[in-house]
Amino acid sequence: MNGDKRCPYCRGEVPGNAIKCRHCGEFIDAPPRQPGPDGPPAYPGAQTAGPPSNGIATAALVIGIITILFGCLAPVALVLGIIGLSNAKKHPARPGYGSAMAGLIIGAFFTVIIIIGIIAAIAIPSFLGFNVIANETRAQATLHVIISAEELHRSQFGNYATLEQLALKNLISGELARSTSPVSAKGGYYYELSANYSTWSCKAIPSSPGSTGRHSYFVDQTGTIRQKSMTKSFDSPADANSPVLRR
Repeated sequence: MNGDKRCPYCRGEVPGNAIKCRHCGEFIDAPPRQPGPDGPPAYPGAQTAGPPSNGIATAALVIGIITILFGCLAPVALVLGIIGLSNAKKHPARPGYGSAMAGLIIGAFFTVIIIIGIIAAIAIPSFLGFNVIANETRAQATLHVIISAEELHRSQFGNYATLEQLALKNLISGELARSTSPVSAKGGYYYELSANYSTWSCKAIPSSPGSTGRHSYFVDQTGTIRQKSMTKSFDSPADANSPVLRR
């Protein structure tokens, strides 16, 4: 602002008609007194304790250091760092720019980590839940493909067939025919199919129960799909006595 001047002691900016510095408390235009026997020249109203400190900047640094051990204090360090930095810029007599900046950086870093952690804690379970539902829906659809393939094979060749035989007749994909173990699972499920001349049955089992799927499925020549909860590796898969799948 026009007419402003700077305090000769702390270099803080004050109005042009100011008598006393609002930053350091010194009388701006007072003439110096003669030096006394025990010290340098004194000024009317001079403070003997030195320039005022920037306690907030120091607090920001301390909280920032503690935040390294206890991340939950990161937002506090961030806020104190911002305030301390602002004070250091507005009042040159107050030191602490470096402390405030350090507290701000540490607080900002750990605050970002906390935010990412919260988002991950919310998003990951939801994503996994949608993934499980998608895998189960795909497994049911695959069983319908196998049902159709078996009926088509019987109509053409007079008997039912294994997955490998169905693939050789191009009634199912080779990828599905190879999905017979957890290692070669397709869409989180693998398939165990047994067949003879007049009967067949197939189980769809999650490769990682509880993670890739929460249900196993069973179907045979009747075309009825049955399901059973399977959330642990030692749970037995669905069979002919399991409840019918409801849509």
